[in-house]
Amino acid sequence: MVRQAIRRALVAYRPFEVLCEGLALGESATEAIRKASVILGIEKSDLDRFDFLIKLGVDLSLLREVDGVVELAPEVTPAATAHGPFITSNDVESEVKSRLYVAGRIGRDAFNALDDRDRGLLASSLLSISAKPSEAVEQAGQTTENYLRELCGKRGLAAEAAKQNGAGQLASLLASKGIIHSHQVKLVDTVGALRNAKVHHKDKKTLVPWQITEEGALASFFAAVTAIKSIESYLNTGSQIL
Repeated sequence: MVRQAIRRALVAYRPFEVLCEGLALGESATEAIRKASVILGIEKSDLDRFDFLIKLGVDLSLLREVDGVVELAPEVTPAATAHGPFITSNDVESEVKSRLYVAGRIGRDAFNALDDRDRGLLASSLLSISAKPSEAVEQAGQTTENYLRELCGKRGLAAEAAKQNGAGQLASLLASKGIIHSHQVKLVDTVGALRNAKVHHKDKKTLVPWQITEEGALASFFAAVTAIKSIESYLNTGSQIL
């Protein structure tokens, strides 16, 4: 129990998580530490603390060292094309896999743009796709809304954003100010439509509830990932990716 608690605490510690993101992408430990320091704004004088994190990760079987090379333990290495059924439990290994998979898909910078709660929500959405598709849709939708509301605040639109309901309205506000592209609004609308169908117990027209399938949950998850990744790329580099 104590070991599991310490493992959960370590994987939730952002410097260790960013280090693991780099290892999952095939970076050496040295390169992963360098990039983690840039992403998190860690001073060079503090980089030796990563050595302690690596030692702790090895001791807790989250990392392993083979012939002097540090890498992720096989149990927490995410498959390159994995989703849904490949991770459905709530153990530490599954949590690590899901977070690293999301980071790999969304990009490290975009993943870091989310706060810890929303990084956890998006990873939990992936974990829930097969077993609890309705929850997966809700979590992906909530992450997207939270991200857009934070973005509005950063761009001085907090007062106007407070009057908006849902991710779609927030995205439309940002587009009206020229901050994001109209195509990105459509992506967000996809996430919002699935979330709204899940939230309303009865459809307004048919008075029959929508059933959320695994495919619907998968669509919601990837629409959320694509929207956030696209917006971050557009804001930071001007590139247009979907």
